[in-house]
Amino acid sequence: VADSSVRGTDTTSAFEKTGYFEHLKNVKLIDLKKEGIVKTLKVEEAYKLEEVKVYSEIFDSDVLISVAKMKRHSSAIATLGMKNLIGCFPDDEKGRFHRLGLHYCIADIAYILRPELVVIDATEAMTVSGPSGGKMVKLDTVIASGDIIAADFISAKILFETEEAKNAEDKALNIPYIKLTREKGLGVLEEDKIELVYRELE
Repeated sequence: VADSSVRGTDTTSAFEKTGYFEHLKNVKLIDLKKEGIVKTLKVEEAYKLEEVKVYSEIFDSDVLISVAKMKRHSSAIATLGMKNLIGCFPDDEKGRFHRLGLHYCIADIAYILRPELVVIDATEAMTVSGPSGGKMVKLDTVIASGDIIAADFISAKILFETEEAKNAEDKALNIPYIKLTREKGLGVLEEDKIELVYRELE
């Protein structure tokens, strides 16, 4: 389990406060800010990130799983599987993403990293506003998919439905980074092509 928390925060402290050390005793936790090795990539066909620094522990991994908390975000509209991948990059790049155009950069990092599995934790979701100070709502839901676009689209739709928004599906379809990533051909966006499988978990 590896992460580089938001700029200005300590990742190890975040691991402690969220119970990672307590509940993942047999799992190696990597604070990328302290232990990560940075490599520079040249990216063809990027919207903005023709060159970008990324942690090699992430980029060179055999399997990448993005585990995100469902929440609103003032700049990105919603933090889901794609936006969560920003934690795979050093702090100076995170600032650059905002300057270059956050939605374009989120699409680029999804294109660069292409996680094999996306898990979105909506046991509790932050609605209305974010990334902090929003209204927490208990949903008791987890979304998982091998398709990062489908996962984010369905999750965004659930998030907007929770807020009782009109046209929740249209709002989800029109999140810019979801549309931009779809243009890269990384997954399915059409709801009639997405098979939803429901399971009750204890």
